[in-house]
Amino acid sequence: MLTKKIILFTVVLLLFFGFLPSFNYSQAQYACNQNCSLNPDGCAAGLSCIENVCRKASCSSDPACSCPYTCNQSCALGPSACVSGLTCYTSGASQRCRLPDCTSSTSCTCPLSWIKLKNTSFSSTNNLYNPIPVTIAAYDSDDDGTRYFNIASAGYDPGLVSASSIELNGDLSSTKGWQATMAKTVSMTPSNFLNYIKSRKEFKTLTDINDITTEDYDKQVLVLTGPITIDDTNKSIFNNRSLVLVINGNLNFNPTTFNPTGGFIAFLTTGTITFANSTTEARGIFVAPNINLGTTVDQGIKITGNLVALTSLINNRKWASTSKPSVFIVFDQSYYINLFPYLSTVSYQWNQTQ
Repeated sequence: MLTKKIILFTVVLLLFFGFLPSFNYSQAQYACNQNCSLNPDGCAAGLSCIENVCRKASCSSDPACSCPYTCNQSCALGPSACVSGLTCYTSGASQRCRLPDCTSSTSCTCPLSWIKLKNTSFSSTNNLYNPIPVTIAAYDSDDDGTRYFNIASAGYDPGLVSASSIELNGDLSSTKGWQATMAKTVSMTPSNFLNYIKSRKEFKTLTDINDITTEDYDKQVLVLTGPITIDDTNKSIFNNRSLVLVINGNLNFNPTTFNPTGGFIAFLTTGTITFANSTTEARGIFVAPNINLGTTVDQGIKITGNLVALTSLINNRKWASTSKPSVFIVFDQSYYINLFPYLSTVSYQWNQTQ
């Protein structure tokens, strides 16, 4: 009797560091003072939609309708009156909500910078405090100039914004108001992906970043040991290449602008990605546990592609005017599409029948 064996393989490709957070169910939860006209039932616990604004459920008069105060507002009701991330600082007879590391009246400044996103979703296990000013200006022509944390191109919807808590200075997260107070955990870190590469993927190990042109690497995964420095002298080596660089260590990113001609590049580090203060624009995918965007007094930074800070994002960039976002991140799916074979994981399932 003949026996026939059939091996069935199921191949699953998982997009590494996808920009949409996974969740089972969520309902928009508006914080105190946020507009709730889109969803009157969407106010956070303990709040009710009163005259299209989320206020305390027991609101019967103006004093009872007090919401947590944002930076520089009076906190006469006590330290608990300040929004998450701020503390009540007493200076003379006045009490103001300021940064928690405030030690004197001169250092008690309010955050002067804020971040804006486009065509993406936002997920963080931390509190989100993004003080969007009442009057804003567009970052550039990609920014529609609307007062939202997350915007979208014409004809598209903005994604979900989720964090442990959300405070946007009384603003909605987007035109849709899709936001949720929840935390999303990430299991695939650059360190885990590096281990996966060594066991499952084809890759090349480089000792010098300039070996990219020497060996003419393209459409590959390259593994390097940090620290690695990218600057204006070597950034051209990425032109007309599709590469995923996995750096075991830190990456110092110093070019004034980074926009490889015909290139799609992803940088994944197990340490910290540090952008130079002089860097004004970068195109690519940047993933690290910690990302430092630099410190400026009158210069923002624009990232096109994606930026993923798994643990902490340090942003000390400012414009002379607070009306413009100091960081503008525009998600571009073409980087993931072109790097899909290299920036992914594959799992196999097989069955044997006789």
